[in-house]
Amino acid sequence: MADHHQLLKPPSIQEPDHHCFPPIKPHASTTQPVPDPCVRVQIHLIPPLQSN
Repeated sequence: MADHHQLLKPPSIQEPDHHCFPPIKPHASTTQPVPDPCVRVQIHLIPPLQSN
């Protein structure tokens, strides 16, 4: 099944920046932490990759 996972989204692991369509960056003016979509994608990819 490892091959299937790699074929599903190989660019996401190699190029996480490319995977993020909307480049959301935390503004210096705002003190609240802005949840980056890239971080979410990585977090979701880490568990399945390690489980394999």
